[in-house]
Amino acid sequence: MKSMRLTLAIGVAALSGVGAAFGAVSSSSASDGGVSVLRLPAVQVTKLVSGRDRTVLALGVANGSQALVLRMHSDGSVDTSFGSGGRVLLPRAKGIGWTDGAVLPDGRVLVAGTDHYGLIDAGPTTATGSHLVLLMLDAKGHVSSAFGRNGYVISGQTSCLRGPTGVLVSGGRILVAALDWCRYQDPRTLEVLAFTPEGAPLDSFGTHGAARLWSIPLTALDRTPLLSAEAGRILVASPAATAGSFSLTRLRPDGTPDTAFGRGGTTTTVLGPSTTGIQLDGMFETRGGQVSTTGCAQQGPFIARFNRNGAPYTFLMGTPGGLTNVESYGGAFGSYCASFAQLTKSDVAAAGAVLAYLLPSGLLDSRRAFVRLPKMQAPSHALAVSTDGVLFVSSKIGDWTIIGRYR
Repeated sequence: MKSMRLTLAIGVAALSGVGAAFGAVSSSSASDGGVSVLRLPAVQVTKLVSGRDRTVLALGVANGSQALVLRMHSDGSVDTSFGSGGRVLLPRAKGIGWTDGAVLPDGRVLVAGTDHYGLIDAGPTTATGSHLVLLMLDAKGHVSSAFGRNGYVISGQTSCLRGPTGVLVSGGRILVAALDWCRYQDPRTLEVLAFTPEGAPLDSFGTHGAARLWSIPLTALDRTPLLSAEAGRILVASPAATAGSFSLTRLRPDGTPDTAFGRGGTTTTVLGPSTTGIQLDGMFETRGGQVSTTGCAQQGPFIARFNRNGAPYTFLMGTPGGLTNVESYGGAFGSYCASFAQLTKSDVAAAGAVLAYLLPSGLLDSRRAFVRLPKMQAPSHALAVSTDGVLFVSSKIGDWTIIGRYR
């Protein structure tokens, strides 16, 4: 293992106000099959995050180059008490885009992403390009200067840490999954970084605050690594070192593998041959304590379920004559890919070309009608569930993002 090599500095100017270039936000009720719809011009949403007090955060990019955090109430309206008119925009100069975030118990908002538009390198031997960036906002959407240095933590110029990122706040600490990836043709290695609530590396975790896990093949699709926590332990999922598969690892609070889980702390699931592209979408605990990991592969959207100890949980019929812990849905959602969100302990929503609902067994819930969604132009829909149970679904339509609400 090696140090995370993070510096607590960033050369980004103060947050800019919301200019006219962002455009006007419009909303409507009882539209597009949802309870209401929010229309955002010149915006691409990469992540929806459940907030406090029945709010939802939309993270992404506005105007093609400005990092965006937008907060909405569960009724679909923009929370104008947050930031400037409900939005926080970063200046264009650094090309920052957010890929994940979390809300701390005190209401602060942590967002994570990459600068320089995610550029990997400037040449075959030069290790230059984007860097991992963390930003902390207070509950009102202002930069929290007590975090890191002036509100930011950014990996150093010689660091190869970058997104995509996964963020989790658990047990009084901040956990971030990121890639150690210097040049495009180099292996990508997954690391989990731990910070105090003030943004300092947590030395009791891993080596100088970083736990180095497995390598990810170049054939794997670039999607956010997944983090979850249960009973003080940390679950991490991403494409595995073996192409065509993904790995799920459980870490102890100190960042070492929990050997009571899987084999030596890890369980690996093969989804196809080495040419199979895999993108993971979500991870949640289901009724009975099983862990479900969702995503897409060549056979379409899938759910893979595991027991608490990492052993595969056989919950559905697979190939004829056999049982499996992986349920593949093919074109059931009208597209090659879908995003998943847990609504309650007993059902799951899946959004592709249509919004559908799944029973605890993973089977389609025939009692609830499919809802046709706008055609996906982003890699997938972003989903989040507010604390009062409203499902938010984001869709990219031309230069607009449409966020629908469903119950």
